[in-house]
Amino acid sequence: MNHEQYHLRMVLEHFDIRNKSVAAAMNVHPSMITRWTKNERLLSINSKYLEPLTDYILSRSLSTADMAWLSKRFREYGITGSFASVAELKSALKLWLVTDPNDDLSGMKNLAAGMGPARPDNGQYSAKAGVTDIALCYSNSVAQMKPGTTIRMRLSDESLLLHDILIHAICNTVDGFGLRCQMLLTASGQSQTPSGAVAAFMPLIIDGLVDVAIACEDAALPIDQSMIIIPESAAMMIAALPDSMAFPTALMVQEKTFIRDLDRRFAEAFTRSQPLLASPERSTARQVQSLARQCYETTGALAVMRDGLNPLVLSEDGFGAYLKKCGYEGEAYVWRMDEFRNRKAAFDGSLKRGMTLRELVPLSLLDSVVTNGVCTMFGEDFLEPGEVMIGTDTCVDLLEGYSRYLNIYPDFSLRLVGSFPETFEDSQCMLKENRQVLITKRRQDETESYAVSQQMVFLQGVSQVFEQLWEGLDYVTRRGETTLQTLQRYILRIRAKERET
Repeated sequence: MNHEQYHLRMVLEHFDIRNKSVAAAMNVHPSMITRWTKNERLLSINSKYLEPLTDYILSRSLSTADMAWLSKRFREYGITGSFASVAELKSALKLWLVTDPNDDLSGMKNLAAGMGPARPDNGQYSAKAGVTDIALCYSNSVAQMKPGTTIRMRLSDESLLLHDILIHAICNTVDGFGLRCQMLLTASGQSQTPSGAVAAFMPLIIDGLVDVAIACEDAALPIDQSMIIIPESAAMMIAALPDSMAFPTALMVQEKTFIRDLDRRFAEAFTRSQPLLASPERSTARQVQSLARQCYETTGALAVMRDGLNPLVLSEDGFGAYLKKCGYEGEAYVWRMDEFRNRKAAFDGSLKRGMTLRELVPLSLLDSVVTNGVCTMFGEDFLEPGEVMIGTDTCVDLLEGYSRYLNIYPDFSLRLVGSFPETFEDSQCMLKENRQVLITKRRQDETESYAVSQQMVFLQGVSQVFEQLWEGLDYVTRRGETTLQTLQRYILRIRAKERET
């Protein structure tokens, strides 16, 4: 048996690597590693296992002594080169591990002559400058990814990734190509929390296409460092100077070992960070319903963007009439009335104790009642699963209820907006001051998705949207006057629709 047939055993023993560890990393049976070390199975230069085997061995942190030991073994075997780069070490290691006597390696052992795989300066590392070139590089890199692939990103509120071109590129690849994304948002104690990043990707976050975690850093950096990892393909290390005319630059890395190690370390950092939203297992309909009731039953300012109307402004007689129209009677009627009374009592009690409540309701909802005689609302609001259809009589009762509450409670405000941003269409969003955000969204398949967060960065992102809408409707000269007039106008129009039908 020739000396070189023991090379794999030598390197595994030197680095104290167990056969089982190698097998697990390569997804093969441990017996295969054992047979290679005993020369019972040969390793060919063209073997599909040679590349991942050398990648795994070199994925360990190499000391100067380790590199010197490897270099000495390579030279003893007749391999020449400087061994000054990972690519050159990898080329030499592959040649050194080959045991198949049919492979003629004599013409491949002079690495200095360029016979090994590509050096880093020959395509595995490249640089891009400028936002457009970086965006094109990103788009081209992800274009061939399989649906379901997870792209990983690190960014802050100053990140170049929040440039319009890159936001569009990221949203297009995630939403259009069926990819997923993990984002690690970083914030230092000296910088604002990255609520701008949350606002930029809010639609994808709420739809569950982007998983976000928050990580804190000890100090703000003078340069923004962003990162994109495309598994098994490429990594982009992006540097930009905030408030500078200098071009941002990106280092594009396609060296497999670097990408795998970076991907692994990102996953570890992501796991240690705080998730932006509650886990899907916990964000159940029952949990959201319970938290929604708590928002109404506790003091503290509450802001609501509701693609619907609040049934709690109905009188008991009004809600009872709705139930009877739906055909409820007996025990089904009684328990719904009891539940409504309990919720309404808590709601009214909080308003009496000074809870500030601001609601935004889309005019398109009321226009639907005027035009079609019905509108769709969340069934949970009416103690029903799924969606419910509200007719003209119930809608009038609700609008009259809003008018009563506006006149009775000085801390209750309502504004009617033309439409919500696309992110919050078909949604109900409840923002409890400095506590939590609850979002329920109707999907096209008639199911509902939920977003629950107590992270300040998410509260700030949603609050930005709400405040922009609210301030844009700052037309009131005296509290509630214009809103009351608008409500009365719709009541008259809806009653006219009733007479027509």
